[in-house]
Amino acid sequence: MDRDRYVSLLDLFLDYINELKKPGCTRQHLWNRYKQEHIDYYSYSQFCQLFSDWLDSKKVSGKLHHIAGDKLYIDYAGKKLQIVDKESGEIKDVEVFVGILPASNYTYVEASYDQTRESLVKSVGNCLVYFGGVPLAIVPDNLKSAVTKASKYEPVINKTFRDMGQHYGCVINPTRTYSPQDKALVESAVNLVYQRIYYHLSNMTFFSLSDLNNQIHILLEKYNRYKMQTTGISRLKQFIEMEKEHLSVLPNEPYLIKNYNRAKVQKMGYIYLSEQKNYYSVPYRYIGKHVEVQHTIDTVEIFYSKERLTTHAKSYRRGNYTTIEEHLASTHRYYLSWSREFFVKQASAIGENTATYIGKLIDQQTYPEIGYKRAQGILSLKKSYPGKRIEKACLKALDYHICSFKTIETILKNKAELVPPTFTEVESGKNNHRPELNKAIDRCKQTGSTLLIAKLDRLSRDVAFIFNLKAELDAAKVDFRALDLPEASTMTLAIMAGMAQQERELISQRTKAGLQAAKARGQKLGSPQNLTDEARAKAHASISRKAREAQSVRHAWHFIQSLRKEGLSYARIAAQLNDEGYRTRTGKLFQPQSVLNIYNRFMS
Repeated sequence: MDRDRYVSLLDLFLDYINELKKPGCTRQHLWNRYKQEHIDYYSYSQFCQLFSDWLDSKKVSGKLHHIAGDKLYIDYAGKKLQIVDKESGEIKDVEVFVGILPASNYTYVEASYDQTRESLVKSVGNCLVYFGGVPLAIVPDNLKSAVTKASKYEPVINKTFRDMGQHYGCVINPTRTYSPQDKALVESAVNLVYQRIYYHLSNMTFFSLSDLNNQIHILLEKYNRYKMQTTGISRLKQFIEMEKEHLSVLPNEPYLIKNYNRAKVQKMGYIYLSEQKNYYSVPYRYIGKHVEVQHTIDTVEIFYSKERLTTHAKSYRRGNYTTIEEHLASTHRYYLSWSREFFVKQASAIGENTATYIGKLIDQQTYPEIGYKRAQGILSLKKSYPGKRIEKACLKALDYHICSFKTIETILKNKAELVPPTFTEVESGKNNHRPELNKAIDRCKQTGSTLLIAKLDRLSRDVAFIFNLKAELDAAKVDFRALDLPEASTMTLAIMAGMAQQERELISQRTKAGLQAAKARGQKLGSPQNLTDEARAKAHASISRKAREAQSVRHAWHFIQSLRKEGLSYARIAAQLNDEGYRTRTGKLFQPQSVLNIYNRFMS
């Protein structure tokens, strides 16, 4: 044997011992690393033999022979797995329980929140169900949740775990302290679990314990079906052929730990469970009463005078409120029912326009609860105003860019919704494309109002247009009146429309003749310098009138008028207009001077 090569290998073995403790590390991994670092290396079989000889030289231990159906070894893996809280994003460590039947090496694995008595008892019960039977003894590794006082000769088993053994008809026999050979098998199984299960879970994210356990059980089935190198057959086959028949029959019901507490129902209608620091709802009529709480690892039952009031699934999220809606008082249920659909449905009882407006108001909010409060304010106006007025106010406000409670309140205070809206058509009477007229007709259809025309000849000077319009309005059941001919019949309309059309044609002829005559005299046409002082005054009056009639200014005027009555300054009014989403007719923010201009324009 090459002495130097052998000594250099021996120097590595101590580090290899620590390396093998890492999850998933095997002798094959160590040999691959050794081969890469040394030119003159041993073969894999020689490496393993030398390593085994070195281990034997350090410590001597006897080999345990196991009898089928005799023992179940249990322990928790040293390495934890994780789940992610879906709501908070918090990563939580969870424990991993491992149980193994030593005669067949048949293994069970599951994750649990912790290593408490409740979790251990549940995991052992699930393990026995997985095996389909009970061995003569369960061998824990002096776990605090199983053993009250460890001893090499007579350990003290805690009452809960001892009662569980009696329930399943087996004994509890912890491993001896300072005797690692007693637990070598289960620790070996844990190392294999790291390789066969942990590694495959490392790239997965789980949001609940049940999801994690479902994936563990899929990998566990594959693990138990692998053929072992020592025997050439799988753990499952060994279990079926040599161990399953030696297990005792399971009892009909699993063993569950029941904890008992007394609690007072708080003013909110919940009891507080201190173990997990969370809350469970109780019917509100028991507020202030003292109740009995019975809870297991999965459920929480609440009793009053031996009558079960309710049952909840147990929560392990600290500070969580577990609620059954029927337990809450009507005021609490009303608050929890808030949603866009809830308020739109409430508004529909007033009218379609109110429902549309409230839906639009809520949609404009980045934080829905702000919209819910404003919607609640609009609905509360029913106490002060008839539903028809609220419906008309919402219809008027739908033309505004921003929706708010204050807008509806201001309209109702100033009775602005009772003032018929005015639509000013700027198109020529000879032009049949009339956008403002179409808006006015649509509003009449919505409200059942009468369409009022200031002057028939300004509506149109086309007989066909007027009669087509009248036919359209008759079909839509919209009444039509010309204020300069309030009692006009169909025949009168025909005569007046014909006269208007004739006048339009005569005006056109006179205008063309006048322009030609002016041109013949050498007069320049279309120059601003040709305007007289009278013409300029008319132009200025026209600009002021258009400013008053601009839709955005009319909307803002009602708001300005209301706030001035409350004594607010022009600067404060400008700030509130901007906050409510109002803009000037040019789309800019309001300034104190622009508010003053509008106020003077409308008050003059």
